[in-house]
Amino acid sequence: MLCAVSSATNEKGEWFYLSDKEVPYVDFTSGIGPHHVDDRVFFPVKSLSLKAFRERFPEARIESEPQFLFTEYNGQNYGHFLTDMLLPIYSVLDGFDALSTDIHLLHHRPKDPIGWSCDFQEKQYGEKHRKQCDRFYASLVPMISRHNVTDLSQMLGPPGNAVCFNKLYVGASRFSAFCFDGGDSRGMVEGDPSWPNMPCFNGRQKQLWDFRMYTKTNLKIPDEPPRKHQVVIWDRRDSRPFNGLDLLAAKLRQNNVTVFHITDWTNYTIEDQIRLIGATTVHITGVGGGSFIALHLPRGATTIRLSIPATRFMESWVFDFLGYVQPVYVTFEQGADVDVDLLYDHVLTGLKRYETFGVPFDY
Repeated sequence: MLCAVSSATNEKGEWFYLSDKEVPYVDFTSGIGPHHVDDRVFFPVKSLSLKAFRERFPEARIESEPQFLFTEYNGQNYGHFLTDMLLPIYSVLDGFDALSTDIHLLHHRPKDPIGWSCDFQEKQYGEKHRKQCDRFYASLVPMISRHNVTDLSQMLGPPGNAVCFNKLYVGASRFSAFCFDGGDSRGMVEGDPSWPNMPCFNGRQKQLWDFRMYTKTNLKIPDEPPRKHQVVIWDRRDSRPFNGLDLLAAKLRQNNVTVFHITDWTNYTIEDQIRLIGATTVHITGVGGGSFIALHLPRGATTIRLSIPATRFMESWVFDFLGYVQPVYVTFEQGADVDVDLLYDHVLTGLKRYETFGVPFDY
């Protein structure tokens, strides 16, 4: 059993593994993502006998509900929230056959915030980023838990207070999209010497599909593969805009293709976003966090990923390994108009791909 004692001098508390035998190494990290090697999320653990612990802390409280201890990485970003927080937590629970929405998420938030956590972004960039974080916590956490997230400091209570955990899950760092030590794969492209170390999703195709299904189920969204074509175009207007996607939408509609041309996903609830993408056979998107809605595309769908040449393979270490969705990478120069005819041809190929590999089609 793991127990923690609140401390006035150590924000993580003092941690003990209760055993009558000396246990050489039970230290752990709460980090999820590349920050998992940071000292601020490293938890040293001492061995102590149950008798000695009871003598020192006779009023220790037993926490009977299952808890998952983590430190968030970039909860202000939809893609990171899914693959650098929820997916790693899901993966650990799946490994212990412990998947349940009764899991309680316990969040260690260092007073000196780690980039790119919500606390770090609020400190650096202001309240706007905190509001974005709060929105994602409220809307995305229900994908795996029916409980609100609890701060570790709140769980531990005042100095000297002791808490013992019946079930405490930790150790999710290697299951995130950014699973390697201390780094960040932004800017890397295929052929870079670090490329072989990047596929953190390699061999996890079934788990990724199961994660998709589990999160939809917990949001009470039925999985109904589309039997008619639908194209979703995310025409983002912020840091990575592309000109001319409205012309592509018009051309598709002229050829009797149903198109949703979206400029702002916040006009849709998370549930409505996932319903929409689950009924989509071809998805067109810029790279970045918002593109990760593609994880909820149906089997056999295509996601066409637009970027400038320098970021052509951005997040390919995720989408190349999904298995159930075909990524297509298309680049245009910064500020240039998109090639509507080229994208139209990619869409037609994607529609045919779904007819070939998706569900039986209603013509």
